[in-house]
Amino acid sequence: MIGQSFNGFGQDDWSEPGEIENAEIIIEKDRQVTLPAVIRPYSKIPPDDASQTIIPQTYDFNNYILTGSVYDPNLQAKVILPNENKNSLQNYVKGGLGNYASFLAEASLNTSSKNFAAGLFLKHKSFARGPVDRSNSAAGDTEALLFTRLAQKKSVLSVDLGFNSVQRHYYGYGETPATSDEVGKQVYNTFDFSIGLKSTDEQSGFDYDSKISLYRLGDKFDASESGFKIDLNSKVALDEGIAIRLNSTALLSKYKDNSSQSRNLVKFISGIDYALGKLSIIGAANLVLSNDSVVNAKNFRIYPYVIVNYKLNDSWNINGGLRGDLESVTLRSISKENEYINNNLPLFHSNKKIEIFGQVDGNFSSNVGIAGGFSFANFENLYFYANAFKDSTKFDLLYDFDGTSVLNLFASFTVSPVEDLTINSRVDYFKYNTKINSPLHRPDYSGSIFINYELNRKFLIRVDGSITGGIKGLNLQSASSQKLSAFADLNLNFEYQLNKNLGVFLQINNLLNQDYERYLNYKNRALMVLASVRYQF
Repeated sequence: MIGQSFNGFGQDDWSEPGEIENAEIIIEKDRQVTLPAVIRPYSKIPPDDASQTIIPQTYDFNNYILTGSVYDPNLQAKVILPNENKNSLQNYVKGGLGNYASFLAEASLNTSSKNFAAGLFLKHKSFARGPVDRSNSAAGDTEALLFTRLAQKKSVLSVDLGFNSVQRHYYGYGETPATSDEVGKQVYNTFDFSIGLKSTDEQSGFDYDSKISLYRLGDKFDASESGFKIDLNSKVALDEGIAIRLNSTALLSKYKDNSSQSRNLVKFISGIDYALGKLSIIGAANLVLSNDSVVNAKNFRIYPYVIVNYKLNDSWNINGGLRGDLESVTLRSISKENEYINNNLPLFHSNKKIEIFGQVDGNFSSNVGIAGGFSFANFENLYFYANAFKDSTKFDLLYDFDGTSVLNLFASFTVSPVEDLTINSRVDYFKYNTKINSPLHRPDYSGSIFINYELNRKFLIRVDGSITGGIKGLNLQSASSQKLSAFADLNLNFEYQLNKNLGVFLQINNLLNQDYERYLNYKNRALMVLASVRYQF
């Protein structure tokens, strides 16, 4: 059975599809390369030094990946905090210009002490022109974040207040010429608020990490979604090697377009953590309550949650297990994947009935690490994107209600051949078995590499490359399907610190100058160059 939506809206990182998100990266002078184990059931939640909670300098890379429960390569740059430096500069302003009439303005203002930190981050980046008909494919993003952290003796309190505005044009009209007046424009505005409390007492037998968050998303066409979420992860030690685990999430949301829909999702993962020597086990049940109205929906579901980890030796680790979940699908999550979605979307959570997975990871030496593994999952109500029937510049959702199986094989590699040089890479292969004609707009394979090199703490080079292929699109308006060409994306970033206060940057994206499509009829910008200056104080 195939489900189809007609008409939603989206928001994402402002970046053009095809980039990997950037973060401030500080490489510690330690050549030990480790790959984290999937589970560490008995490790305490580490203390949070509020004085180091500073909003980092960020960079922009394309993020072409369609994320999902199985397809989640986790290619974000790792942030490594330096040792506390009382003389480091915590504040900066930054500005830049580039081709496609791009403009960047950014500022970060922070204050901190031993037990308290607060900061304000502001950023605006825009393209006045794009890859199709100049201003018809303009784009922009504005964001603001205000945060505070207060470290108590045994806990850390965090409060965040954020705003994000995303502007996009529906320029995917193919070969049909259009005037600027005929091209639709979308604007998504999102407000966020969250307050969290987590334990930092290493001696306590009770660990917890809790958060309450609210958000409100609205678009230019009066569609909106509001959400209230409570997260609580806790663990109580009963004896050496034995603990009780209770993780819970409650999401109460309301989606409003031409009609209004209240959507509630509550989860409880309850079970036992057990460790004996090199073996550790999490044995739990995932209890889920929801009020989805999809044809195969159940108000109450029970899924297994079993993870086994075995430490072969000091260098190698093997783990695996099985689990299931009802994965949240909201207007907010959909719009973060695809900014060009239609309005009046029917939204249904994805039912991951069962997933079997396994992984081996370890170190060949102090500076070479690898990991490899697989996952195989069966889904109900997995969604796919297709160009809409009434307006092919937007995307409808197609659901496979009868069942989709997804196989993911992956391998990753991390090496630090010399000091201050780090190379990370990952490859993924995906095999879908679905009742619709193909896994629309989900890739068959992907690969990424990230290289970071710092010379004398003054000159920094970052290189990230990616390759993606096997994506298929479907235009419901013309009833035609198309396999999109495989594409490679290469991005370079150079940073030079002129002195203590002043730094210059050069960012070159899509160095191979490919006008590829991540979504059918939506060409990516070709070669992009942005030069900027940052002043720290």
